[in-house]
Amino acid sequence: MKIPNRNAAAIAPLAVAAALTLSGCSTAHTDIDGLVIGKDDDPRSRCAISPAVISGGPIPELAPVSGPDGTFGFELPPGSYEFTARCADDEIGSAIVEVGPFDRDKSVVITVSPQPEDAE
Repeated sequence: MKIPNRNAAAIAPLAVAAALTLSGCSTAHTDIDGLVIGKDDDPRSRCAISPAVISGGPIPELAPVSGPDGTFGFELPPGSYEFTARCADDEIGSAIVEVGPFDRDKSVVITVSPQPEDAE
């Protein structure tokens, strides 16, 4: 009489998950560490950060605000993204970030500058 192996039923899902991860079919995300500065190289706080997908995605629907030291963060899947910072005093700037499938951390600096009054 053959005794069924009950451990096989518990191990099978783990083996599938491991195979998908090793084959590159994971849902890995990259930590984006950002900084908003002005033309004077001083950090800008309380700037609304809006990401836009160039390719890849999806992105979070909530946009962060830069902290007192000008920093912000995102966690994004592989793709190309454009980050736009809108600060008080009508300072605006943007930067593009390329996130590869094996990137774990990326940094981006957005330099903002005052917009001309006729730019609206």
